[in-house]
Amino acid sequence: MMVVVFDLDDTLYKEIDYLRSAYRYIAAQLAGDDAEREEIFGTLYGAYKEGRDAFATLMECYNNKGVTKETLLHWYRTHKPQISLTDGCEGFLSVLVAKGCHLGIITDGRTVTQLNKIEALGLHSLIADEDIVISERFGSEKPSPENYLYFMNKYGADARYYYIADNTAKDFIAPNRLGWTTVCLKDNGQNIHKQKFSLSDEFLPKYTVEEFGGSLFELLKL
Repeated sequence: MMVVVFDLDDTLYKEIDYLRSAYRYIAAQLAGDDAEREEIFGTLYGAYKEGRDAFATLMECYNNKGVTKETLLHWYRTHKPQISLTDGCEGFLSVLVAKGCHLGIITDGRTVTQLNKIEALGLHSLIADEDIVISERFGSEKPSPENYLYFMNKYGADARYYYIADNTAKDFIAPNRLGWTTVCLKDNGQNIHKQKFSLSDEFLPKYTVEEFGGSLFELLKL
């Protein structure tokens, strides 16, 4: 039996796309017309790219809107995002399902936020909700081994376990210790959290791949 578990953000989709989607949603809530919507989006995204607090910048520029930072955060976290799967991901997942692999997700974040992303990506048609481990509703976050042991307790010690993720700071520590095969999807320059490979072995994946496709199929022996 093969169990293939994925990270969500910057693995199955690009998190920068969620950020842009949220900024566009916020702009739509505040704008009176299309021109103002683009202006507000530009203010938010420009501040982000320059490393400034986007919401503080927005409130300084549009203090007449009367919006609070708490409202902006709520909109950011709860909006229904316009995002899509990473190139090659949908076909890859479909092949795994056709081959009889069990799929799962381990992701940190708020339940409503992560479920909205999963719904927008159409992942519920491929991955059962009971195999989606979200830190807020599960009660622990990476690198806790509990998030990974959930799958081992469910599918048994004889299964082959893989974790495909991107964040070298926390994603691979626990699955490495548990004997999983860990695979890092390399940053194509768009990741929000940049990867570092000059770390001790416990942080590093066993393998790295450039994209979903051939070399990953080879690793999984499919």
